[in-house]
Amino acid sequence: MIKVRAWNKKTKSWIYWIVGEDCMCDLLVHGFIDEESLGQFSDNKDCDGKEIYANDLIELPFDWPEKNWKVEAVKGCFYLSNGDKQALLCNFMEYEMKIIGNLTENPELMDDLQDANSQDPSPTSKERA
Repeated sequence: MIKVRAWNKKTKSWIYWIVGEDCMCDLLVHGFIDEESLGQFSDNKDCDGKEIYANDLIELPFDWPEKNWKVEAVKGCFYLSNGDKQALLCNFMEYEMKIIGNLTENPELMDDLQDANSQDPSPTSKERA
């Protein structure tokens, strides 16, 4: 079972469906769905019990230079990515992750994320080694 969501441009809300059970073809064909927003459910939830989808933006509580990460789906695996850094999503516990937004509704968060990380004087993981 693959659960996905996409942004409905007409109603300005998320629509959810199960691939293979529900057909969203009409919405795709008629241009109601923002194809860039299409995201698969990762089978993980955050600390508040919210489902985590590809293109969500996640905050981690660790004392790392990078606190905010984007969820990406690559060849069936889900990763947290931040610039050139990646970590498998399944390596983190629910209580460690908090959804702070997504790329569709909050694109400015991605800009803030990139700006904050480019200004951070903390050493990178490569420099710490």
